[in-house]
Amino acid sequence: MYRVRFSFPNFTDSLYRETYVDRPSDRQSRLRIRISRNSKLEEKQNSDGSYILKKTLYLIRNSDIGLNFRFKYVGRLDPALSPQGIEDAKSLGNYCKDTFYSSNEQIYLSPSKRSVQTWKEMGLDSFSEPICVPALQEIDFGNWEGKSFSELEQTHPEELLRWAAAPSLFSFPSGESFQAFVDRIDFIASFLKESSASKIVLVTHGGVISTLICLLIGIHPSSYIQFQVKSSSVSSVEIFSNGSALLTSLNQYSAKRRCEWPI
Repeated sequence: MYRVRFSFPNFTDSLYRETYVDRPSDRQSRLRIRISRNSKLEEKQNSDGSYILKKTLYLIRNSDIGLNFRFKYVGRLDPALSPQGIEDAKSLGNYCKDTFYSSNEQIYLSPSKRSVQTWKEMGLDSFSEPICVPALQEIDFGNWEGKSFSELEQTHPEELLRWAAAPSLFSFPSGESFQAFVDRIDFIASFLKESSASKIVLVTHGGVISTLICLLIGIHPSSYIQFQVKSSSVSSVEIFSNGSALLTSLNQYSAKRRCEWPI
C-alpha cells in the first residue's frame, strides 16, 4: 500500500481516499481502488470480464517546429517538425515504449502535421492504429497566427489589452473565440470520461492539453496558463469511473528543459 500525495490542497471536495474491495469471483484477490469522498463506486466491465475502476490518460505535446516559430502564436499554421523535433520525438518514443502498452488502448491525434509527425517519429507502430480527431487541433489564432507577442504589441495593442483583461470573453480576430475553444475541449473531456479504454493516448498541442487538464480536474479553464506543458513531453491524468480525475504527472518526461508556448 502507498499513500496518495495531494498537490492541490484547495480541492477539498475531490480528495481521494484509498480502499480495498474483494472481487466476488475471487475473494483472495483484491482490487485497489480510489474513490471520491461521499461518492458511489461505479465499476465498468470489459468484454473479457475484467473491471475498469480507472483509466489512464497520457497527454503528449507535439515536438519542436524550429526557431522560426519560437515564441510565436501557432494554431492552425501547419509546419513540420524541425530536425531537432524529430530527434526529440524519437527520444520520447523510447521512453513511452513500455508505458503505453495495453490490450485496450486508444490513440487519438490532432490532424496537424506536427502532431501526426510526432507520433510517427516516436516509432510505436505496434500499438493500436491512431485516429485523427479535428477537435484536438490548437486554438485558431486568426490574424495573430505566426506573430510574436512583441509584434502584436506594435500592431494590435488594443486587442492585446482586451485579451489580457478578459481572456474568456475574447475572440481572436478572424479566428476562434476562447469560449468556442473551451466548448470544443469540453466535448473531448466528456468523450474521454465515457471511453471504455483502460489507456488513452492523445498527441496534441499545449493549449489543448492545459485546457483539458483544467476541465478534467475541475478548475476554471482560464487557469490553463498555470500549466506549463513542454514540447515533446508526456503528462498523465487518471480518470475514475465516477467522472472525477487526478493529475498524476506534468511533463513526466520531456526532451525540452523549458516551456515554449504557444507552438
